[in-house]
Amino acid sequence: TAGSGWMHPGGDEARFRGLSLWVYQAQPSPGRLEVAFIRGKQESLAWVSEEGDSEIGACYYWATPLNFTGWRQFKVAAQQFLPRGSGGVSGKITWRDVGAVVIYDAARKGMDVVLDSLRFIETEK
Repeated sequence: TAGSGWMHPGGDEARFRGLSLWVYQAQPSPGRLEVAFIRGKQESLAWVSEEGDSEIGACYYWATPLNFTGWRQFKVAAQQFLPRGSGGVSGKITWRDVGAVVIYDAARKGMDVVLDSLRFIETEK
């Protein structure tokens, strides 16, 4: 519905079925690829500290180890993104609250990857 904050103007979170992306790395990494759907109008910028924790507020979160070489495609169903963190009055987040996606490695263990073909998988209208 228009104004819901869902990823693009006029977006409908009920249509969101998942995320697809290709990742390339020349050698395995000790890091993790982490994806978080966060609120679109957070008061502070999402950040990752040197100690390995992150301050992204309430989010829908998914992560995978980077223990592979070459190209790999990840297709992550919407149900695989689990609610995490806190923020706001209730400390909870719904898909209607989402307005941005952040891709990172909170542990900062040397993630050196190429991301390609990031797509939101949606049902047809």
